[in-house]
Amino acid sequence: MVVVLSVQRWRHYLLGRKFSILSDQKALKFLLEQREVQPQFQKWLTKLLGYDFEILYQLGLLNKAADALSRVEPRIELHEMTTSGIVDISVVCEEVDKDEKLQQIVAKLKKEQEVGGKFEWENGRLLYKGRLVLPQTSSLIPRLLHTFHDSVLGGHSGFLRTYKRMSGELYWQGMKNDIKKYVD
Repeated sequence: MVVVLSVQRWRHYLLGRKFSILSDQKALKFLLEQREVQPQFQKWLTKLLGYDFEILYQLGLLNKAADALSRVEPRIELHEMTTSGIVDISVVCEEVDKDEKLQQIVAKLKKEQEVGGKFEWENGRLLYKGRLVLPQTSSLIPRLLHTFHDSVLGGHSGFLRTYKRMSGELYWQGMKNDIKKYVD
């Protein structure tokens, strides 16, 4: 798949020229020679039909540049920046302090009691499956719905995309229904 994406990305340089693809995947070298190809590979091969190329096997240890790129660790800081740039954490903390249901959960977590294993208390923030928890009646919800759906960031995406974008960072009880009502 990466080969197909790379060839498509650099097609303006590759069309009309013979080029070589170096891979540490021996099976890939013989893909073009097979008589029967699985449907998944057929789709990839049709995308490569107009190009003049050969696939060469190279041991992964000898292909240091590709090996280094494939081992780059993801940066976790980016995940934290996105939420804090949109949500005022101090307002969320104040609202969580005022919400009785959430305070019961926080109290149990502070006593190190089990709360279904999905909630966490981290750096003074209540998290649900790693997402920032808002009270169901939070004053921030209307602004968040606008930001994630109507703004340039949201791009007037449909319900599913808006929900996926928001649920990756945030959680409140009834979130799915609130987003559906807002988008519809």
